[in-house]
Amino acid sequence: MKRLLTILLVCVLAASLCACGGSSSGGAAKKSKTLSGEVTMKSAVDDSPRIWFTAQKTEGRNTVIDGVYYFNNGKVTAYSLRLLGWDKSEKLGRLEDYYDLSDEEALDLARTRYIERYESYYDLDKAEEWFFNEYGDHLDEVYDVDAQLEAFEAAKKELAAYEIPEKEPVDYSYSMLIDDTGNRPSAEAISTTVDIEMTCRGQLGLQDYSSRLYETFSPEKREILLPAEKEIAPFEVFDAYYGGYVGSIREKRMAHRTETYTACMFTKCDKDATFVLDPKDTEGIEILN
Repeated sequence: MKRLLTILLVCVLAASLCACGGSSSGGAAKKSKTLSGEVTMKSAVDDSPRIWFTAQKTEGRNTVIDGVYYFNNGKVTAYSLRLLGWDKSEKLGRLEDYYDLSDEEALDLARTRYIERYESYYDLDKAEEWFFNEYGDHLDEVYDVDAQLEAFEAAKKELAAYEIPEKEPVDYSYSMLIDDTGNRPSAEAISTTVDIEMTCRGQLGLQDYSSRLYETFSPEKREILLPAEKEIAPFEVFDAYYGGYVGSIREKRMAHRTETYTACMFTKCDKDATFVLDPKDTEGIEILN
């Protein structure tokens, strides 16, 4: 665990950091109070209830949200598309969709968008339509076509029967890396687990790739890090301000490929709020080096 967190936190994109500017589980009816003055990551997150958002970059009201996290009473309820590897332009919506919502309304919207994206991504009827339009008149040219179609139909039935469960609040923890002086933090992160929904892989119609038959994978839980290395200065969205942290994560996508991407984490704040890392002796934070 320590080794994994250390690797993920140490692998940073220094150049990109400066540029990055259903029902809810335990949701509150009121909006989170706005943060002001100098705040640390742990105090800002633990000052619950509070909604945090994640994105690959911040673009004001047009910021594309790929994760919504509700921290309340030492637990977090998370909706995250990034871990599913989706590249949808709208993802969970844009920040302008959320800025005036209560915590409960924000979670309901996140859940709705999450389900919509999931169902759109795994619309196998579209894949089947493409397959027969492309190969319907010359199926004899498709490698192992009977096996491909059989696996595809099995995947369709299994995915169609799957229902996304309610997201439950789960535990989270803090970790930190100290710089070479031994006195100051260089990076901080929140670690928690999220549910990965039932997925499938494979592609109909590929010739000479018999391994690429459709098959399904059961749901699983996966660890996720919300990194903090530098501040995101408060930016304005209509009559509200958002600020937080930016870091980077290195994630193994396939056996032969690892991707590093920027992760921005932000919440509602006053325009003069300043986001800093916690002191190294903060209680409840594990030092990794």
